[in-house]
Amino acid sequence: MKPLIPFYIELYQEKKKGVLTVECKSGGRRSVYISSGIPVFAASEAEEDKLQQVLIKKEMITQEQFEEAKNNLDPELSIGKNLVNMGIITQNELVQGARDQVFGIYAASIAETDASYNFEESDQENDVNLPLTYPADFFKAVMELNDKQWISDQFNDKLTQVFRPASNSGIAESDFSFDPELWQIFKVLNGESDINQISMETHQKDQFTVLKCLYALWQWGAIEEIPLEEEADQIQDELQEAVLSTELNETTEITHVEETAEIERIPVEPETPQPEKQPETIQEDMGIEALEEEDDELPFDHEPDEDPEGDGELESLERQPFFKKMSYIFIALAVLMILCSLLIWSKMGDTAEPMDPVTGSDQVTKTMEEPRDDLSTFEELSKEQDRDIIPNLEDREEVDVQKEEQTTEDTVEIEQEEATTPKPEANNEANDLTEEKTEDPRRLRSPIINPDAYPVSHSKQRTVNPKTKAKERKTVTEQVSTVDDTQTKSPEPLPQAKSPNEKKERIPPKTELSDLPVSKTKPLSPDTLMSLNRYREAAAAWKKQKASQVAKFCIALELACQKSTINKGWHASRNAPEFFILPRNLNGKDCFWVCWGAYHTQEEANSAMISLPDYFKQGADPKVYPLERLLRAE
Repeated sequence: MKPLIPFYIELYQEKKKGVLTVECKSGGRRSVYISSGIPVFAASEAEEDKLQQVLIKKEMITQEQFEEAKNNLDPELSIGKNLVNMGIITQNELVQGARDQVFGIYAASIAETDASYNFEESDQENDVNLPLTYPADFFKAVMELNDKQWISDQFNDKLTQVFRPASNSGIAESDFSFDPELWQIFKVLNGESDINQISMETHQKDQFTVLKCLYALWQWGAIEEIPLEEEADQIQDELQEAVLSTELNETTEITHVEETAEIERIPVEPETPQPEKQPETIQEDMGIEALEEEDDELPFDHEPDEDPEGDGELESLERQPFFKKMSYIFIALAVLMILCSLLIWSKMGDTAEPMDPVTGSDQVTKTMEEPRDDLSTFEELSKEQDRDIIPNLEDREEVDVQKEEQTTEDTVEIEQEEATTPKPEANNEANDLTEEKTEDPRRLRSPIINPDAYPVSHSKQRTVNPKTKAKERKTVTEQVSTVDDTQTKSPEPLPQAKSPNEKKERIPPKTELSDLPVSKTKPLSPDTLMSLNRYREAAAAWKKQKASQVAKFCIALELACQKSTINKGWHASRNAPEFFILPRNLNGKDCFWVCWGAYHTQEEANSAMISLPDYFKQGADPKVYPLERLLRAE
């Protein structure tokens, strides 16, 4: 037998007329008179459904007043008429009491969820018509149900069902005038929130009330259920779109950070123009290009044969090898030899260096010996150069012995002066141009004891250009001839040779990076954002993290719309990693889901509720939620 509530809806939809008799659990009967599918009158054998009990319950009369009037009742009149005639109630109060009696019997019949009933169609009109207001009285009667188990069974103990308003619900706010909070339940039905979420969003601590309201709307046809299986793919797409939306990628302004200063770029010097090609190189390039063009125009050695399978066409397109003819090989070798000759010639011109001006020798390498700074060496060199003769080591034996004594005395004075004179720093970069240690002719030393121990140059391997030989000799001769042997002035610092790469390399100006403002910073973690009371950014960051996880359930602690509530929960969690919040827009107001943990199964989440901090168990009703529902609830 169909439950009584759906049967009442069927009578209303089919506009039936007749009497519905319901057998009560107490043994009595309740009769409801139906006209056009709407109850218009009702009678009951139960004592609590009598008119006097309804009037006493509505506080229209007292029990003492009824006991006094009971002895003076006219048996030919109804109790209501007797009370009106006695002046205990008015006629309007009687009509209102009779309406309340009809509704009470109707609601009591609905409460008989497992009772048997019988409906007899009849065209007989009733003497009294007190029609109920549909659907308001239907909703009101369902809300007076007390059987929680029966209501829970109607939802199959699944509180994750999702409902949305039907296209032609026909529901108005006046239908819930008896309890305005129930209208809020209907308003939050958007096809996304399940029963648990609706309970928290409407602040209904009694979930049984939400179930009864949803059941009444469901049976009336004002809402329709959306199975989770049918919208699984849609939920996944919407969730992915929400995570990748531009709202989560909004640029967050960083406080206390100045605007980024633009760093000037270092000007780049124009590239060094490449030297023009020599005529020989141009001719060689033209020869190679002509050779390639000639090779492209070579005909096939033989006409391609016809191939029924089409492979012959591919073979005919293959180019003949370059080394097919010996003439090409000779031409290529000639070009290669010319290029090698040009390369060797250019290298010889770049590495040519002047001859050693002291020894006049063009030897490539010499053995390293300890140099001697001897004034007599320069005197002998000066004499030999004045005669335009290359100095010889054997001529050292003809040193003027008469100057030895004078040289010894001058040496002592020079050494004392050198002790107080700073020596010029050696320029390491000058070693690339000249590595010969030049002797200053103005510095006086003790006379050479062994004339054969002539100072040997320790320069690296060099290539002497014969053209510069005479110039180098002349330069040394002028320097020696103009210096006085007795001059004791301190030597001037030698000019430092510049490296050939110094012009190309410039040291860029140093920029103190520490003084520049920071343009980009690492995104702050949700915990840091929570400590800064930036809840919206923290919720967005957590939402992005949770969307990438494989967990399916979490524990919803509460729906908080006050920042103080979130702050208290954050401190109560003691920065636990299980604590997080998710954004929730409730009627245009920024609210947040306060959540705990992420679990793969619902059983795992239920087990974790035991270990929740005591703060979240006091005055709150934590529930297990599908995580994807909370992520897409913004």
